[in-house]
Amino acid sequence: MIFRKEKERTKICPRCGLKVYEGIETCPDCGLVFSRLEIATNKEAKRKKMRGDRDFIINTTQIPSDVSYIKLLLLCIFLGPVGAHNFYVGRYLKGSVLLVDFIILFLMVAFNSQLIAAGGEELVGTISTILGMIMLMWFWDLFMIVVKKYKIPVAIDIEYDLQNLSEEKTEDDSLKTASEIKENTNFSSRENDNSVNKDNNILDNLEAKDSDNKEVEINDKTDNTKENNEKSNEVKK
Repeated sequence: MIFRKEKERTKICPRCGLKVYEGIETCPDCGLVFSRLEIATNKEAKRKKMRGDRDFIINTTQIPSDVSYIKLLLLCIFLGPVGAHNFYVGRYLKGSVLLVDFIILFLMVAFNSQLIAAGGEELVGTISTILGMIMLMWFWDLFMIVVKKYKIPVAIDIEYDLQNLSEEKTEDDSLKTASEIKENTNFSSRENDNSVNKDNNILDNLEAKDSDNKEVEINDKTDNTKENNEKSNEVKK
């Protein structure tokens, strides 16, 4: 029985479009660190676009934490012809195209007879066909949202990274200082214990010497008394 070799799963880099294996952490072509997409925000991307700054903005199919998939889907279903779902995620150009297209189509329907009388039926039909084809973008966006392939602009929040790095550094420094203080206190307590032990040993040695000296003096005195007694006994004899 022949078993097929399982294919390794791949992913597409959202910046350059290179297909890489899932285990790779950095894109070998553009150098994007894929873990940074986990902290990328759509809110920051919209702010950058409003300022005209497109640095660090990436269109990715990975839904960021500040975007609701249910809200995006409902906006596309009910307000998709006016581009509400595109405005929600910051795709302003595409949303504006759909909005303008919807307004023109609405006006052409409202003033259909006047436009046919002024420009002719063929011209009005051609324009309405083009506008209808542009409106197909709404159905395409709905399909891509359902299959979760709709691209959402996100931006790497550099300030957030720097703040986290500074917080981590401060935490590390505080831990280091705490450990150093603990080591110093342990070292000082050890030194104090050693000094106390030394003092106790010295006192013990002195006491032992004093006791030895006292014993020697007592022995000398007893010897002297014995000698004196012997001498006195001899004199009496």
